[in-house]
Amino acid sequence: MDDAPPPTEHILRPHHLVILSILMITFKDLEIKKFPPDFAIHLLRILLNEVAEVTEPISHRELLKAIGSGPHTEVKDVAQFLAAINTVHSDIYSAEKLGNFLGNLPALFVEKVLEEKPRLMRRSIFGYFCRRCFVSYVKLSFGGLNKLRDDYVAWCNNKEVIYEPVSKDNLTMDHLLHKTQSDKKAWAKPDSYAAWEKAKATGDETLAMENIRRFFEQHFHDQSDSGYRQHALLNVVHLHYLNKEYVAADKLLHEAIGVARTANDRQTLQHCLSLLRRLPPPPGEKPFLNEIQPDMHPLEILYDVKKLMHEENEQPLLMAFNKLVEAMGLYDHWLDAQSAVPNDDHQWAQHAVQSMIWREAGCENLSRISEDIVLAFTEAGSDNSTRLTVMLNRGHSMARQGGYNQALALLLEPSTWTGLTLADYNSWAHEVWNILAMRAIRR
Repeated sequence: MDDAPPPTEHILRPHHLVILSILMITFKDLEIKKFPPDFAIHLLRILLNEVAEVTEPISHRELLKAIGSGPHTEVKDVAQFLAAINTVHSDIYSAEKLGNFLGNLPALFVEKVLEEKPRLMRRSIFGYFCRRCFVSYVKLSFGGLNKLRDDYVAWCNNKEVIYEPVSKDNLTMDHLLHKTQSDKKAWAKPDSYAAWEKAKATGDETLAMENIRRFFEQHFHDQSDSGYRQHALLNVVHLHYLNKEYVAADKLLHEAIGVARTANDRQTLQHCLSLLRRLPPPPGEKPFLNEIQPDMHPLEILYDVKKLMHEENEQPLLMAFNKLVEAMGLYDHWLDAQSAVPNDDHQWAQHAVQSMIWREAGCENLSRISEDIVLAFTEAGSDNSTRLTVMLNRGHSMARQGGYNQALALLLEPSTWTGLTLADYNSWAHEVWNILAMRAIRR
């Protein structure tokens, strides 16, 4: 598991061919030098966005429209270039033509004469993209090339092309003539984790649990045990906890703790133990307070403040302030010693909890200052639970003082509820109904 991860496989897709054809026209004869600088920069920015593949590829029509929307399109050289990229796909009408086109890709990044530099440096972004596509083309069988040509024609005609996952079965994988080690094994993909995040946000618990288990059961390395089962269990427990299914969460937590100990995963074990202490204690028992540990997250200490503020625990307010200071110190240590990436949600959570303590102490002005800090530095209309907590507390405080209309107006503002996950939406809806019930009772 300490070895470097395997190289990501590369599959030649229709949108790659569209980008390659534009790069070929742009750089093979150095047409880009004839373009006005503004249009050249516009073209390169669009190509960089597509080559980086950080988002879903845009369609053939949208790509050409985006390029054609640049400045100085009335210039003769630019107009000829736009006409060429709009008609180049008609020249690739057979597998033979496609093979000839892809076979000419080395002309962009291979040095012909020692004194001349290639059109694209081999380690540049565009040069690396072209080389990678050329290697993927060399591995293709004739059947794979034919399928790629059919998909390319459909893509250029703005028809739907489904990018199906490629089977790694040696008996049925006939689209490759030459197979490397990464082509023979199916490595882990993030698709199931994305499906888990979507299902969790929409409240589809069955689909969420199925996808998170599927994600961690993938092939991450060559060892017999993936070593990540405790992560799957921890994510499922977290889902049960958000849905207030504490019995199911407690049952799975004990299993996750055992798996984490077997795998010698200290950080996951600490997360499991911290989550176990968040569960409601048995009747008649006081909640367990966390002691600072090397791998403990600062938010766990911050959550202890909520336990101390419950009346049944019979703790003075000074204890809540002490825990808040501990959480702030642990957060600074977390950034310095643990080299953790700063997280705005964690930073502003301290101020959200601080506002609650000040309000309990009767210092309303100090409480509003802490709330204003959170609202000023968090994004409206996002899924930020810290911001939502502050809004709910402020609305509840307004309602208790008789400002029912102002409280409802605050909570019903679209920027308050836009982007909420289902768990946060339940909290928001509960507070709205709580304010309505409070107004009805007091009347």
